[in-house]
Amino acid sequence: MLVYVDEQPFETKLEPDSTVNELLEEVRASLGGAERLVMEIRADGLDVTGDEYGDTLGKLLKSFGRYDFVTADPRQVVGSALSECQDLLANAADKRTEAIELFTKGDNNMGIGALGGCFRAWQQVHQAICDAMGLLKIDPATLMIEGKALTVVLGDALDQLREVREALVAQDFVLVSDILQYEFDTIIQSWQSAINTILQATAGAPERASAFTHDDSTVNHPQ
Repeated sequence: MLVYVDEQPFETKLEPDSTVNELLEEVRASLGGAERLVMEIRADGLDVTGDEYGDTLGKLLKSFGRYDFVTADPRQVVGSALSECQDLLANAADKRTEAIELFTKGDNNMGIGALGGCFRAWQQVHQAICDAMGLLKIDPATLMIEGKALTVVLGDALDQLREVREALVAQDFVLVSDILQYEFDTIIQSWQSAINTILQATAGAPERASAFTHDDSTVNHPQ
């Protein structure tokens, strides 16, 4: 059985009857102070980090002949995810304008459809910000956005989303339109400010190299 981490051979102490999950934990432990995340796992060349991820982790190591693990700096992962969130917010802005116009004209079914696209984008952005805090090990209560702790900002955003949902359930489309038009700019600006603050925090720091990356003259072994 062959195991590679970032294209470098990895010597496992596990037996063939151990599970893939045990190998994953062994690889994670070997990263130690490198502060990198396992982002992709390939078994015999097939990416198993998709829908079959849970099933694969429970399989025995002898089920496959080769394992490849790909790691990444958490800040790089966060930077990429939050950059995508900026695009999501831009696209949602167009959908929000469309939804407002449709509700104003009384075309409520089409308005709900447009609003659905907004909700999916906003929820993704909200979750990405929360995930970023976890990956970077930042306490959101200590991160200030326009004079408010990020925990408060995110809580306000959830309250606003909940208010829109309640108005939709009550079929009060006038209220939905008013909230979207007059109250949501502040929430969206808060999300954008949070994204910018986190991106600025990650942009200046050097990337943490993989403990397994080497050049022609030097090999870095895991601690």
